[in-house]
Amino acid sequence: MSKVLTLRQYIDDYHDGNQAAFARQCGKHEQHVYRQLLSCDFIVVDGKVAQIKYPVKPVNNEKKGVKTND
Repeated sequence: MSKVLTLRQYIDDYHDGNQAAFARQCGKHEQHVYRQLLSCDFIVVDGKVAQIKYPVKPVNNEKKGVKTND
């Protein structure tokens, strides 16, 4: 199962809350982390930064004839 954390939680857990240390790890400027990443809905999934753009509604696969592994 994938491990998912908010970006702020990841920085707190793995960099003792130090945004500059996280920025150095990523090769980014601290201001980029503060202004762009922390101000949006970024998460960390299995060590990769991702952004939540919009929710996706569940799909009813029975209507499309798609078989599931359930």
